[in-house]
Amino acid sequence: MPSQNHNIDVLKYLMSVMIIMIHVGYSIELPILRAAVPVFFIISSYFFFKKISTLSSDEQNKVWINFIKRALKLYLFWFIVLLPVTIVARRWFQDDIFTITWNLVRGLTIGSTFLASWYISAYIIGISLIYKFRRYKYLVGFISLGCYILCTISSNYCNLLDIQCLKWGGVSIYNSFPVGLIFIFIGKNLADKKKLPITIGIAGTIIGFALLSLENYLIVKYNLRKADDCYVSLLVLSPSIFILFNSLPNRIKTSTKYIRNMSTIYYCSHYSMIVVIGVIVGALPKFQLFTFTWLTVTLLSFLLLYLSSMRRFSFLKYSY
Repeated sequence: MPSQNHNIDVLKYLMSVMIIMIHVGYSIELPILRAAVPVFFIISSYFFFKKISTLSSDEQNKVWINFIKRALKLYLFWFIVLLPVTIVARRWFQDDIFTITWNLVRGLTIGSTFLASWYISAYIIGISLIYKFRRYKYLVGFISLGCYILCTISSNYCNLLDIQCLKWGGVSIYNSFPVGLIFIFIGKNLADKKKLPITIGIAGTIIGFALLSLENYLIVKYNLRKADDCYVSLLVLSPSIFILFNSLPNRIKTSTKYIRNMSTIYYCSHYSMIVVIGVIVGALPKFQLFTFTWLTVTLLSFLLLYLSSMRRFSFLKYSY
């Protein structure tokens, strides 16, 4: 397993803040924010496949099973903690028992239960699929790319083809595991190679940002979007951002595990906090809502990390 790269922990924290910005409403004016979720997919995939790269087949399967167990514990923790908010936000009590059961099963697999939880199930399913079918490298890459193209058509290019948002089981395809497959595939391939030089990360980030700016300009000019989740240019920008941070000299001497754990808590809790703040305070301008949300999840992170260090509250480690 590779030694911890503190730069990646910093990157994870920055991406978690960017995701908060997305959900308070900044993504239309700042499309670069949409690079955050793909970067998270790449990071998760990179470290999973880097960890198993030198192991035997049996050892790899053990790592995979432990990965699933750990992710499910994280999911279950936040599912339970955020259940009151989820029930209200999803309006589960307004449905019959069959509909509630279907929504729960759908949410746990191809969608969300607690708000924004789709990412956790998406990386569990996505990494598992890439892991199990990794021997079919080109076929997996082709299918993964095809899935992402469908997600892109369904969001930023919906009006171009005059189609409705593509859904399966009532879930938008770009809020389910198909959107992450290509970035998980990219993360796996980066893990299989030697660390790329920083010049590739810098050049790719600059080119990717330029392509994203042009793509967003054309989308707005021709009114192509129904949602802004997926851009073609993220296929260049997001991997390049990861390569850039992964290639930076690892000069941070102190542990960055704290902010790594904070980034997980941020992601799992932020959207529900946005809903709670909206109920308590009412509608707020975006900057104020972002500030309140960031402060709330930061205080929550400090509390969980502090309490989890105590023996009686050690179960709180499942929160990150």
